[in-house]
Amino acid sequence: MTAKPVIAGVDGSPESVRAAALACRLAEARGVKCLLVHVVPDVWSAASLTAVPAFTPEFAEEMIEAARARVVGALRRAVPAGAVEDLRILTGRPAAQLAEFALEHGAQLIVIGGKHHGLVARGLGRSTAHHLVRRLDVPVLVVGDHAGPIRRVLVPVDLSPAAAPTLAAADRLASENEAVLRVLHVVEPIPFFDGIPITVDQQDLFTFSARDFEKQLATLGKERRCERVVRRGPAADVITEETITSKADAVVMGSHGKGWVDRLLIGSVTETVLSALPASVLVVPTSSEARRRAAAPKAKKAKVEA
Repeated sequence: MTAKPVIAGVDGSPESVRAAALACRLAEARGVKCLLVHVVPDVWSAASLTAVPAFTPEFAEEMIEAARARVVGALRRAVPAGAVEDLRILTGRPAAQLAEFALEHGAQLIVIGGKHHGLVARGLGRSTAHHLVRRLDVPVLVVGDHAGPIRRVLVPVDLSPAAAPTLAAADRLASENEAVLRVLHVVEPIPFFDGIPITVDQQDLFTFSARDFEKQLATLGKERRCERVVRRGPAADVITEETITSKADAVVMGSHGKGWVDRLLIGSVTETVLSALPASVLVVPTSSEARRRAAAPKAKKAKVEA
């Protein structure tokens, strides 16, 4: 069975070049192929320009070849020659085409640049990350401003089943880059509703959550292999502050948790995590099926040992 590739969306921008370079390094560490994909927006079709004599199939082909030359020129010094030579060129809506390509090739990871500007580059910015996360059951790594190696990985986890696959992905990313892994648990304040008395003590909640967090790490085998910290406050604010103060190069988050992790992909918090942070962000699908797959190897091992 062919190993699942790492796929990187590229558009010739410095951001996508950094993404391609990191994707190739991760693919090499995993012993799989890195496929670079550039999507040329089908502007002539979308604008009904096919009826204009100048917009012939030959002209469209010229546009595609010009795009290839531009992207290849940008990538040549940053990624292995083999990956550049195998650059795939697609036509259409960048987000949809990249998602379809990932499905067809069974991608294990999708990597894109996160800070794009300009007409062409807008096809691979934040909207693409959102589209891929919502549509695919595949981890999506949005590369931030940091161009160097990943040396510190931060992973926020809650106490839900989503924590296991999220932590496993963070552990793998840290191991592949020989990076320090820092696990963060945020205890959010209990919301106050007018007229409804609060019967739970905030300090008790923090104490119980911190205790359960330590138990969960022990269960997952991470009691000694990582830094760990428990903080209180609004999740998005704490994650942002912790990312900056710990100088994390990458933040790993689950996409379908049952607690505050689930809310990290909704509204303004998404903008904060995927856009404002200087660090790269790896979004890990943690649906029930993904959680089942993450737990399968451990369950099998336990059965053998028994």
